Amino acid sequence: MNATEQTRLTPLYAALLRALLLQDKAEKTVEAYARAIRRSADFFDRCPDEVTAEDVQTYFAALLKFHSWSTVKLDRCDLAFFYLKSAIRARRGRFPAHGRVPAETKSRLCRGR
Repeated sequence: MNATEQTRLTPLYAALLRALLLQDKAEKTVEAYARAIRRSADFFDRCPDEVTAEDVQTYFAALLKFHSWSTVKLDRCDLAFFYLKSAIRARRGRFPAHGRVPAETKSRLCRGR
């Protein structure tokens, strides 16, 4: 990942950790969520906040080759939390009102169901 992408990821990663702390998640949960974001950033070779639905499908297909279904499901939950809580909050400076999520983010996460 180049320096520009790393600079974009750093505040989003910090926002993720802050959101997990505010939700009083267990230490192991925080570690798993953080690991999933680092793993996806390494795979995409860029900040994961602007990946496409096709990128996400490619990522999970590749993840299945080397990891169990439980890891894939955990990573899916982690990335959903990242998009819905951390990335949007960092962009807007707050959580979405009443849990509403922008349509483009919903379509990115739910495509393929």
